[in-house]
Amino acid sequence: MADNFSITGLDELLNQIGKIAIPDEVKKEAIDAAADIYATNLIQNTRDAVVTPSPNKKTHVWEDISYKKDEYPDHSVDVGFNKYGYYYRFINNGTKTIAGKHFVEHTYDQSSEDMKNAIADKIKKGMNL
Repeated sequence: MADNFSITGLDELLNQIGKIAIPDEVKKEAIDAAADIYATNLIQNTRDAVVTPSPNKKTHVWEDISYKKDEYPDHSVDVGFNKYGYYYRFINNGTKTIAGKHFVEHTYDQSSEDMKNAIADKIKKGMNL
């Protein structure tokens, strides 16, 4: 029996997913699909925003993006920055001498509709709706 629900945004979709009876494997696939979209866009947007590595570092900030799947029992996924991740904040938020580029926020805004659709598609497919 399919539950009826109405979704207006990504946060509401994630909230509703927890309320309906969806098999864990389907939830995992839906979350992974959304995370794939966000991680791909975050890497690209970070590359665009942060062109050169910091002087004492041989890698780029986008190479420090962490994408961890299957590490938590609730199937949550981490997409963010690793060891040198603090550096992205200077570029994203700005400093008193550098204007912020806000690429993390733009990535979420850019990705949210695609993530919502990916989650809904995986649930529909997994629930045979």
